[in-house]
Amino acid sequence: MIYADHAACAPVLPPVAAAMAAALTAGWGNPSARQHPAGRAARAAIDGARDGVAGLLHVRSEEIIFTSGATEACTLALLGCAERLIAAGRPRILAPTTEHAAVLGALEYLSARGAEVDLLPVDATGRLDP
Repeated sequence: MIYADHAACAPVLPPVAAAMAAALTAGWGNPSARQHPAGRAARAAIDGARDGVAGLLHVRSEEIIFTSGATEACTLALLGCAERLIAAGRPRILAPTTEHAAVLGALEYLSARGAEVDLLPVDATGRLDP
């Protein structure tokens, strides 16, 4: 089989699978419940992962946000950026009509909040005409 949709889902690298397996078998706990050892261990695991990603990207740990998937990540990124644009009085957003439904949903929400959203058509190959 030739799998050509790595933008949507890609195979997990063996070191990643091993790290995930170790995390899943190490125990479980609510990372927000710091009053017991399981919660503190879960918080330490998340903070360690966040620190590791931050180190790879050369950013502060506070800048790393883990989400449950692409839809949540797209929405969070768009709403965060757009709120700043709206506050600055520059609420214009351009996006192609071929955007993912998660992005289009966030743009619809922002349009209702006062952002000027322009959906741009694409040609038969999916390209924007500047």
